[in-house]
Amino acid sequence: MSRLSYLVVLVLLVLPGCSTLHGSLGALTYPHLAGASTETVLVASSRRKSDQPSEFFSKGRSAHLNFAEVIVSIPPAHVPGQIEKASEHHDPKRHFTTAGRRYIAGRNHFLARLNQTIIANSRRSREVFVFVHGFNSTFAEGLFRAAQIRHDFDLPAAATVHYSWPSAGRPGLYAYDRDSANFARDGLVDLFELLARSRASKVFLVGHSMGGLVTMEALRQARLTGRTRIYRKLSTVALASPDIDVDVFRKQMQTLPAKRPHMVVLVSKDDRALRVSGILRGGHPRIGQGKNVSLLTELGITVVDLSSLGDGDKLSHSKFSSSPSFIEMIRRRRITDRTIRSADRRGRKPTDGVAVGDVILHLPR
Repeated sequence: MSRLSYLVVLVLLVLPGCSTLHGSLGALTYPHLAGASTETVLVASSRRKSDQPSEFFSKGRSAHLNFAEVIVSIPPAHVPGQIEKASEHHDPKRHFTTAGRRYIAGRNHFLARLNQTIIANSRRSREVFVFVHGFNSTFAEGLFRAAQIRHDFDLPAAATVHYSWPSAGRPGLYAYDRDSANFARDGLVDLFELLARSRASKVFLVGHSMGGLVTMEALRQARLTGRTRIYRKLSTVALASPDIDVDVFRKQMQTLPAKRPHMVVLVSKDDRALRVSGILRGGHPRIGQGKNVSLLTELGITVVDLSSLGDGDKLSHSKFSSSPSFIEMIRRRRITDRTIRSADRRGRKPTDGVAVGDVILHLPR
């Protein structure tokens, strides 16, 4: 093994990857705590169920989708962008915990529960928020991240759905996760079918890191197999720090229909996790590194460059969800579809971008 290969392996062993939260759901569920917030998350998963209550779903791959409903409790002193975790003993006063959890028996019952949730919240919106987690994520990590995003950004969604694919939740098992990402695309297409049949009016889909690869592969497969009803409801597809090869991404985009949802890619040039991923692939850049802005805008994609944000996670790989300043910008609606459409680009090159605070928007050509 070359010296560079040894270095890359060493970095992978110490690199937290997509997640700085290595924990579990905890063995217990807790009654609602005064002052705490709760987010109900519906789960569709290509993971196997676990015999361990604290795990709920394991890293094992399931031949069919499994479903669940989890009520996530967010502590009263929650700091936007953070997931307050327990090192050992879970305390709903200080940590993300669960106030309820149950498996759902099959897709028809899942669809019925999803529709109930949409109807109950339809005064705000009938949009469904779907989150696909990234590399090195346990079930608990992806679940809590979905709840944190929904809560911190105050998304106007009637329901939150988390697609949990079988990541091993260990940085040294990058190759396992890569294979699991390919395995998981079928399950996400199956979830697309359920969303298309649901009473949702719109679907807002977010894929993070390697979850961006799962997302794009599922959208591509849905188109190639004629299972395209989801495209009628998809309003926005946001890829946050996507761990996707530039050439692969170009091919994926060519497969999507001409009339496609609004596509957004969030990038950061100081993303350490994607830098290691690129090294592992012989120096081929990843889409999330922000080195190919012109290509993305030519493909009709809006690029949101978070490089200048001074807060967020240490790896700059989860800024989209961990940066308090970015969260505040979205909550105050400083960056919206209308902002993007109306930004003045006269006299600008597409690569110049439009500054909104410390965030740079690169608009489609």
